[in-house]
Amino acid sequence: PIENKYMSYSNGSIANTKTESKTNNSQFTLNLSQKFGDLSTRAKLSYLYENRHYEENYVFGSQFVVSGIENFNNIKPENISNATSYIEDERAQNYFAILGLDWKDKYLFDGMFRYDGSSLFGPEARWNPYYRVSGAYRISEDASINGIDELKIRAAHGTAGLRPGFNWQYEVYSLSNGNATASQAGNRFLKPSTTEETEVGLNVEFLKKFQFEATYAISTTRNQFLNVPLVPFLNDGFSSRWDNAGTVKANTLEFT
Repeated sequence: PIENKYMSYSNGSIANTKTESKTNNSQFTLNLSQKFGDLSTRAKLSYLYENRHYEENYVFGSQFVVSGIENFNNIKPENISNATSYIEDERAQNYFAILGLDWKDKYLFDGMFRYDGSSLFGPEARWNPYYRVSGAYRISEDASINGIDELKIRAAHGTAGLRPGFNWQYEVYSLSNGNATASQAGNRFLKPSTTEETEVGLNVEFLKKFQFEATYAISTTRNQFLNVPLVPFLNDGFSSRWDNAGTVKANTLEFT
């Protein structure tokens, strides 16, 4: 816990903020490897459980009754204000399956499948699949080129996703002096913002000391998160809601 206090000199004031953050992760992994002649295989099965808790409490009071006693008991109840509290609990489960193949140290293949479930989504969109496949061919294992130590071409394709904020699926109200005011409409159908990317590349090592790498990638991000304004009197007083909206495409060319 973290505690902060400050005091001014207009009859005195005191503020107290306490925050607590805890993250517990548990992971179980099974690794397998086997060689079948010239083919080497490796596989991994994994389960990951995530549990995060965050809590914050704040209170402010002013006008001490007795000078020099910095304590909330020294402040009249009507002068204790701005008392707020906030709690987040997030849980997630992830299942992984990974397979790698190597034929004569020449043809390389990797594949991954992930099934991700998070409490940050509503029940209708809680579980989402992601994947990745990649392959490479080490040309230098088949052809000897003068001055070239390693020549490899590669390609990969995969998906990834972003999770929303903690309260985006819930209706949010602002509380003040016991009065609740609608603020944000909840969206329990919110989906992850996903990026799909295809990448091709070339790796060259030459003259025993130099390296060159070229990569071209095409990516598309769908279902971007956007805080959409609402007309309050048409939406039960709510002024905004998080939605999936927008698609962004990008091309990248990189040399190193």
